[in-house]
Amino acid sequence: SSRRRPGPSFQSLQRWVPACAGTTVRTVSRVRAISRLDCFNVPKANHTDVITAEDAKSIILRRSSSDEDGLQLAIQSCELSPRGDFWVIRANSEDYVVRGMWERLLVGVSAYLVDVNDGTVTVVGSAQSWQEFLQDKYDADAAGTMRYVLEPTFCREDKMAVINLRQRLECSLQSALLMLSPEHRQWFTGRRSLLLHVQEVLREMGIQTAIVLLPSPESAIEIDRSIWYWDALASRMRARFQSA
Repeated sequence: SSRRRPGPSFQSLQRWVPACAGTTVRTVSRVRAISRLDCFNVPKANHTDVITAEDAKSIILRRSSSDEDGLQLAIQSCELSPRGDFWVIRANSEDYVVRGMWERLLVGVSAYLVDVNDGTVTVVGSAQSWQEFLQDKYDADAAGTMRYVLEPTFCREDKMAVINLRQRLECSLQSALLMLSPEHRQWFTGRRSLLLHVQEVLREMGIQTAIVLLPSPESAIEIDRSIWYWDALASRMRARFQSA
């Protein structure tokens, strides 16, 4: 019969790595540059009330006290998220927080989020703020099974907009018109926060767009953090529609 695997412990999330100038810095090994997230479950509280701030801090400290290397965390701050669904905890090594020992500084974690309902902990990587993580989560929850899609707000009959699109992308008129056809109007898809940034970049070029929810954006380009400036956007759009 199958057995449920326990969530990863703090010692599996953290390791020692050599740092510059001969110092040693503790880092979270499973948090990558693109904000890899780790979640693990904790025993439920003995009461039926929601998790309190003291409960949340105790959860984080208990986890660190079980570290095989003997590392002990100290809480730097604890606050409730704006929607009241998570305790946001910042913590670092006790040696750094209490004694100011920079060589014992932990890096790689933006915050620990403790669910107020069941105490589940999410570790947010340092490449993303906890506010950004929560907004992405809320956006994903709101979308459900739908996908966020960025598409133009103008049509092929808008000659000035079409000319501007062709000139900005340095493409043929045929390619520009193809981008505005019903089957190719879905330009980009991905996280809403990334699409908002793309929308702003396009707006600066005089290209007006809207973000909508669609069930299956088959023709859209999947957006990621590598496509965040105009040249990268234009290159991907030209390549996509020249091959269509």
